[in-house]
Amino acid sequence: AITNEPGSPLALAAEHAISCEAGPELAVAATKTYVAELAAVAALVSRLSPQPELGRALEGLPDALSSSLVAAIAWLDDSEPLVEAVASTDRMLVLSRGFNLPTALEVALKLKETTGIFAEGYSSADLMHGPVALALPTVPILAFRPDGPMGLAIDGVIERVAMAGSRVWLVGGRDLLRPRAGLRGRLALPIDLPETLTPLAFVIPGFLLAESVARRRGMNPDAPAGLTKVTLTT
Repeated sequence: AITNEPGSPLALAAEHAISCEAGPELAVAATKTYVAELAAVAALVSRLSPQPELGRALEGLPDALSSSLVAAIAWLDDSEPLVEAVASTDRMLVLSRGFNLPTALEVALKLKETTGIFAEGYSSADLMHGPVALALPTVPILAFRPDGPMGLAIDGVIERVAMAGSRVWLVGGRDLLRPRAGLRGRLALPIDLPETLTPLAFVIPGFLLAESVARRRGMNPDAPAGLTKVTLTT
């Protein structure tokens, strides 16, 4: 079990418990615990793996996340069209693929929870199997594009929806610095991480976007209506 409460029933019931050690959760929407869970899983995998590369990359993760936070804050301060486009709509699409498909799903979930916008997370590959009909000019698209082969696989989808008139914003790595046609905006995070760890950095601007949009819509992102910290499931 991975939990932020070492004394919780879940932790006590598990054979093995890992504490996120993320400190008190002051907001209802789980953001820092999500990132901490990813880090805990990555650390566990690095200890189980015979290859040392992941462990070495984890050593630089704190600096990478700090740099991502600074870059994301500056980007959103300068991205009034993005915040306004999302805040003024009731639908949007969030895309990625591979290790960052969960990033798209998590950011879409946070937008639903904190802003009331019906945000849908998709694999860019799945989007092309019919749901691409949802990619209308009135529906903003936020896409997370890692460097490398997976990013190249996403490019074709982004180019197609952009040419069809969709308003697309990209978040990714240093490869986004090269010129790209049809985009409304982009954030190239100043990080050097293997693709396996990019979800920890990429999700940060997504969370900050949800916060900015919620406040623009007159909502409290730390205490969204209808969301509780504990949900009983039977």
